[in-house]
Amino acid sequence: MSRRLLTTKADVAIAQVLEAEREALAAIGRCEDEARALAAAAREEARRVAARADQRLAGAQARLAGRARARMASLEAEITRLRAASGEQPAARLHVENAVRSLAAELVSGGEG
Repeated sequence: MSRRLLTTKADVAIAQVLEAEREALAAIGRCEDEARALAAAAREEARRVAARADQRLAGAQARLAGRARARMASLEAEITRLRAASGEQPAARLHVENAVRSLAAELVSGGEG
């Protein structure tokens, strides 16, 4: 082979390597862009999930507070009824104390039960 032919083949090979490098760099750039887009989408989804969780938590807290208020009103009514019916007899007082303990246990357990 002549020296000129070898040089031409080498030039072609170098050009192919350089083209492959350019294509690889372009592919890396596309992958980086896609990774950034996926990360942004994941952040947005995490924000939406957190917002939904916050809404659900607020709803659960409101329901629990409503149940606690209803239970307190019921206990207050029971106290009034017992006072009127028994004139503050020890048995009535014990019943009210047990009802208050029951409410306290319910509130401590998160209203489950």
